[in-house]
Amino acid sequence: MICEPVYCDMNFMGGEWCSCGKFPCVHKNLIGDNEIGTSGTDEATKKSPDVNICSKCDRLGKYRPLLGANGDIMCDLCYREVFPLPSKIDDNDEDENEEEECRICLEQGFVRRCCNQYYCHSCFYKSGSCPGCQSEAHLTGVGKKSEDQNAGVLFIALSWAVSALCVMCAIVCGALAAWNELTFPTTVWGHSCYGWFSTCDLKVCTEVLEDQLANGFPSSYSSCVPASTVNSIIGDACVYDMEVYKQTGGVLG
Repeated sequence: MICEPVYCDMNFMGGEWCSCGKFPCVHKNLIGDNEIGTSGTDEATKKSPDVNICSKCDRLGKYRPLLGANGDIMCDLCYREVFPLPSKIDDNDEDENEEEECRICLEQGFVRRCCNQYYCHSCFYKSGSCPGCQSEAHLTGVGKKSEDQNAGVLFIALSWAVSALCVMCAIVCGALAAWNELTFPTTVWGHSCYGWFSTCDLKVCTEVLEDQLANGFPSSYSSCVPASTVNSIIGDACVYDMEVYKQTGGVLG
């Protein structure tokens, strides 16, 4: 369907909807005097250097020489969203259009397909809905990239925190191992006590015969009961072999 002819400045449109709000539409190319149809199959459209269909959407676009070896045809919206850096280079020599300011904060904005109004990414994605028509605002293009970068910063901070925690745990474990080694008790027979930070907290009763008391320590030992043994030596001990200690009921080990 062809609507009534609407005479527009093709350079001003830059991929925007015509004032009639429909495609295809008939414009007047201000560079020439002939009316040009904007249908995607119109031969005049294909041959015109200023009027072409965007390769990403159905809006009017123009040739972008900075995109690859052969360039590409893209509208302003897709160009800014998909290729933000080349679009900034193209806009360096042009003054910002007041009509492209964000309707909320007056910063440089981008036209939104939901309502055809200009909003910057911060204002557009602040509430999750389009400020102009309250439809759902999905994160796409530059907005999604910005959101992903913020999420990446959070994950990087968390990874640094986990790494620091692992390093601290390794340092603490090393310090505990060194402290355990330095304070490790050793028995008179050269056995090392069992476990971490072990202490000589066992009481061992050794029976001593009456004729051995005058000769110092006896050459052999036998277990005794402190309550019933007359002559005995009670000393501190520790477990150095837990398996033997359990199997012998605390007699050996």
